[in-house]
Amino acid sequence: MKDSKVDIAELSNEEMYEVALNKNFWERSEIAQEIVSRKPDFFEKWSLLLFLMVILSLIGASWFIRYPDIIEANAILIGENAPKEIISRQSGHLIALLVKNNQKVKQGEIIAWIESNANTQEIISLSKN
Repeated sequence: MKDSKVDIAELSNEEMYEVALNKNFWERSEIAQEIVSRKPDFFEKWSLLLFLMVILSLIGASWFIRYPDIIEANAILIGENAPKEIISRQSGHLIALLVKNNQKVKQGEIIAWIESNANTQEIISLSKN
């Protein structure tokens, strides 16, 4: 029968590494076994069950207490860049509206034609000059 105890000088580097890993494994296993085998006290036993009951009661309450789908309230809506009123500098009838509702326009852009005695092409060429 071969003796299980071997002189350290006879071991190679690989064998010494395996022995060190095996020793660490068994030391950690003993600590892990001690933690696992310890009986939990009263608070540890019942706290998880109590937590589960609280969560289930919250879920059950959320099933019966519903949030309303429609909330009726008065409100005033204020925007930073509110719509502006357009006031014509001359009187006349609106002939053509060149923009659609809610379309963004830039400053100086023509948005409508108003009936006038002047020729519209002459007015455009005069404004370019």
